[in-house]
Amino acid sequence: MSFVGLSPFWVGAGLVALSVLLYLMQRLRVQYREISVATTLFWRAAVQEAPARVFRQRFRHIWAYLLILAICSCLWIAFAEPRWDGTDDRERYVLLLDGSAGMARGDVFERTVGQLKKDVSSLPANRRRVLWVGGQVSTLLASGEHGLLLDRRLESMAPEASRSTMEKELRHLAAVSRKDETTTVLIYGNSPVRQVVLDLMPAHYTVRRIAQAGYETGNSGITALGVSEAASGLWDRVDVLVKLENDQDRSLGPGNVAIALNGQPLEGALSIESSDGAFVLSDVPADGGLLEVSLLGDDSLVFDNHAQLRLPDRPLIKVQLSPSLSSLQSVLSADPALMLTDQAPDVVIKRKGEDIGRDIPTLEFVPQAEQETSFKLIYPGDDDSAEMLSTAVQALGLAQIDATAIAGASQKTISVSAEGGDEWRFAVWGELLGDEYNFVRSRSFPLFISKSMRWLAQTRKWHPYVAAGYPLMTRGFNGRDVLGVRYVPAVAGSEEGLTVSLLDSSVTSGSVKSAADLELADHGASIDTGNLGTALLLVTLILLSVEWCLYQKGNIP
Repeated sequence: MSFVGLSPFWVGAGLVALSVLLYLMQRLRVQYREISVATTLFWRAAVQEAPARVFRQRFRHIWAYLLILAICSCLWIAFAEPRWDGTDDRERYVLLLDGSAGMARGDVFERTVGQLKKDVSSLPANRRRVLWVGGQVSTLLASGEHGLLLDRRLESMAPEASRSTMEKELRHLAAVSRKDETTTVLIYGNSPVRQVVLDLMPAHYTVRRIAQAGYETGNSGITALGVSEAASGLWDRVDVLVKLENDQDRSLGPGNVAIALNGQPLEGALSIESSDGAFVLSDVPADGGLLEVSLLGDDSLVFDNHAQLRLPDRPLIKVQLSPSLSSLQSVLSADPALMLTDQAPDVVIKRKGEDIGRDIPTLEFVPQAEQETSFKLIYPGDDDSAEMLSTAVQALGLAQIDATAIAGASQKTISVSAEGGDEWRFAVWGELLGDEYNFVRSRSFPLFISKSMRWLAQTRKWHPYVAAGYPLMTRGFNGRDVLGVRYVPAVAGSEEGLTVSLLDSSVTSGSVKSAADLELADHGASIDTGNLGTALLLVTLILLSVEWCLYQKGNIP
């Protein structure tokens, strides 16, 4: 047996205090004194002057004392909310309250919280925990804490604009559980749980969902907002994908949204519709603007009606070419990201010893006799040279160069090195530009020049999409997709300088549809641990009836 309202110590202390108090009251009796009065007019004053109650020297009516003690003890224990735990004291209960965006539909969250509070009161305090599972997981009620703390902590809680992390938390609970404890996990909410996750749960784990009534349908939302390089090939333009979904069979398209760039309606972008509610905005200016997409009209969920994304800033790379390398002009002109100029260049291409492009990132062609390695990278800072070399080899497309052919022609090993320096510089054997090598005429040479310009110019990194609950992916000067596993935006909004959107199809279309494989439990049916309070109140009523009968017969005072 355990108690929800009080600890066993205070229950025992209360019983002892009741027995002592009732014992003292049992010995308190009326003692009469004879007083002669001249007239009954002074009877009231005589009664007031006479001591009404005194302690007797002898304890009487032991059965009356035990009866009243039993009645008061039943009331005190019922106040402590006793629970019959059964014989297995190793069973634990974990109650997970879904705080993701899907719970914001109608009054689903309020009804779920109400049921959670009722069920918490029926569980032993030392064997239950309540966790908030929203964008992040936090503890609402720790083991042993009083249930009244849950009411206070839930006052400021509301569904968040986040994806569900329910499956992640289930895997975490299974990983930290003890095999000698039986754990029942109860999910309060509509977050989907796939069968593959349930199959990974250990045998001593039981996962159930507390059944909830259906919620309001008729919701539409934005489930994808991403940017990619323009299909037209323009460096300073990008294409934007927008996808709309709903929980009904209703077609959606560009006419259902308002699109703005830096607060102004977007004009001049080509919209291409598709059958699945997705469309593309072509050749949107890539000048670092904020693109906002808003769904027109009202529906049952507001979190997915607005999405925004910071577009990349991709200005043209200004390149100064040495007159001695005019043969490269056609290659540079073919790249839409490059602009040949002699004024304030971003990158310089020259031969070693030429007096141009001081303190500017440089692609420098050096004599073979003056440089041991074929390709040498010089970078500012104190970054690890091995890591920088690995990144640069992929960024510059050196892996696509036919090193075997070059080595055969030069009779030297083709190699790449990296070292720290004062500025960005890429030194390459000048002899590779000669006719005896197949380097300039190879398919990889234009790509090598283009990527070298981007690497030296250190083009800004940008995010193809930023969605709550997804690892941050970036594209930068190296042209690679880098998975940012160290940072995952948890909630839609503005955080860490990012504009984060919800973009969750399961939330927009109704997550409960994908959770049919999870066993549903009636409210409180799977957490009934034996409430003894009602039984004690019934016993108290019976004892009071017995006392009244005995008093009417004169058997007890």
